[in-house]
Amino acid sequence: MQGLRKHGFVVAAAFGCHLAMASLGSAQAWLPPKGEAWFSLSYGNTLVKDHYFYDGERVKEGEIRSHSALVELGYSITDRLGVKVNLPYVAAKYDGVNPHMYPVDDGSTHGTFNDFRLEVRYNALRSPIVLTPFVAGVLPSHHYEYFGHAITGADLKQFIVGTSFGRRLDPFLSRAYVQGRYSYAFVEKIEGIFHDRSNLDLQIGYFVTPSLQLFALGVGQKSHGGLVFDRKEIPTWTASDFHHHSQLGRTDLLGVGGGVDFLATSALDVYASFMTTVAGRNDHAINAQFTLGLTIGFSPRQILRKMSRSDAPSVAPGP
Repeated sequence: MQGLRKHGFVVAAAFGCHLAMASLGSAQAWLPPKGEAWFSLSYGNTLVKDHYFYDGERVKEGEIRSHSALVELGYSITDRLGVKVNLPYVAAKYDGVNPHMYPVDDGSTHGTFNDFRLEVRYNALRSPIVLTPFVAGVLPSHHYEYFGHAITGADLKQFIVGTSFGRRLDPFLSRAYVQGRYSYAFVEKIEGIFHDRSNLDLQIGYFVTPSLQLFALGVGQKSHGGLVFDRKEIPTWTASDFHHHSQLGRTDLLGVGGGVDFLATSALDVYASFMTTVAGRNDHAINAQFTLGLTIGFSPRQILRKMSRSDAPSVAPGP
């Protein structure tokens, strides 16, 4: 079985509250070798038809269709230390009878860049369990609208700590593996309201062939603090509470899905996945999310070496 590969599983950030619910592409317990880099591009298409209230009740409040594109660049400084940076572009459209604000919810598609994310990872353990702690910073690329159904993000600064983990399941299942990630996000307070977040993502994969694998996904989010979308409490909200409710919701979400990954060449990886939420509170439900992506691996040193050779002056043969 070849080494485990990255998956750019993107959760499109078009639904209300905490938009970084899960990213199995970020699990990455296994790091590339020293000097190796990768470029990843993925597209996500998300459909939201239902809202979750505080007790898990699903209520139809209109339809939100969002499209997202995520560009990511990563590099392994050593065999154990790696960095990566990414930036998504998100476009969303709301179709319903309960718009929050115009022009965000005017029935047309609105798009913008979302938040920069810079992450540093260190591979602390390699065998038999792989353990890779990380720290990350999230910074909005600019101020964008966070009030409405068809918003593209939460416009919040975040500091995230956590760890990725993984293990090949040999000798019992030599072609299978499990990997995942736990993270805790220290989220920027709004009007003094505490609303940090925990995320747990899991992936179980099986290599049908050395180049083709199937995988199952499980994602979960738990908010610590924030506003509760209770029918009895909502009428007591202040105008400011209502304006910031998409940022401050006490969001709990549970989603499942799966996908396929194909190593087309030694440097090109392509993948597709599907996910849906099966339970939640205080946020939009993801009825269906499809993701397509590719990852290209390369060596910057080799590229520079080839460029320097091609630029070297030719030497005429002697007599």
